[in-house]
Amino acid sequence: MLRSVFPVLGDVQIAQLLVAGQFNDISMGTKLTVENKPLETLFFICAGNLKVTVAGREVGHVEKGNFVGEIAFLTEKPATATVVAEDSVRALVFERAELNQLFRTEAEVAGLIYQLLGRELAQKLRARNIDLMPVR
Repeated sequence: MLRSVFPVLGDVQIAQLLVAGQFNDISMGTKLTVENKPLETLFFICAGNLKVTVAGREVGHVEKGNFVGEIAFLTEKPATATVVAEDSVRALVFERAELNQLFRTEAEVAGLIYQLLGRELAQKLRARNIDLMPVR
């Protein structure tokens, strides 16, 4: 799965990413993020589905191949949404400190992760803008 998401990374760089993170199985109903609460974790979803709410209103879903917590990771601010596992979820979980340590020594890995996070944020913003467009 990581190879398909990070095709330009070599085996050593993928191994470094795996060492920087930890695979976790997350039970249905678990909150990965809570809106307006600090978040020191970035999740890469390997399996499962999650619901995203803002101010108690459902605004989207996340599935495998996507990140959760990317805005808080990038801005070092509290989570902007609450994200709850809708079923069993498997995630590669990164603590901010460990990921930043990897980024200090592996600029190519850091650049790719930031590029992926930026691309994912742009897709989420585009989808949200479409949701907000008036029906004609």
